[in-house]
Amino acid sequence: MFPAATNFQSFNVYVKKSWIWMEVGTLVMGVFWLVRVQFPFMLAPLGFICWYMSMDIVPLLFSSWGWWQKREDVSLGFGVGMMIVARIAEYTLGAEPDFGFWLYLWGLITFFPALTFRGGVKEVGGVVYLLIMGSLIS
Repeated sequence: MFPAATNFQSFNVYVKKSWIWMEVGTLVMGVFWLVRVQFPFMLAPLGFICWYMSMDIVPLLFSSWGWWQKREDVSLGFGVGMMIVARIAEYTLGAEPDFGFWLYLWGLITFFPALTFRGGVKEVGGVVYLLIMGSLIS
């Protein structure tokens, strides 16, 4: 089915800034269909796209691959933003059906690794990290 010389091992090693337009289109169409259908699972691919967009938008904005600090900052912002939107969706749309679940999940998947890999966790940083994780549980 595939040619013998094809190498698929490095398919997703580096994100590409040109993928952002595909993600924006997916996000626009997802929001369009979410408004029309109003089915909570439709937020799962939207959360996934926001997670992926948090990685792809950094090379587009900063035009440098080596700025891991910028990537962490953008991922933190996207994760917090998704969790805020999930909270707003819970308050405005109600708890049943649960429109916030998928955004909470993908928001945490975006936020947690960026916070973990910030590096330099000392005593004070460890306590702040513990407080943030405790607040996310409650």
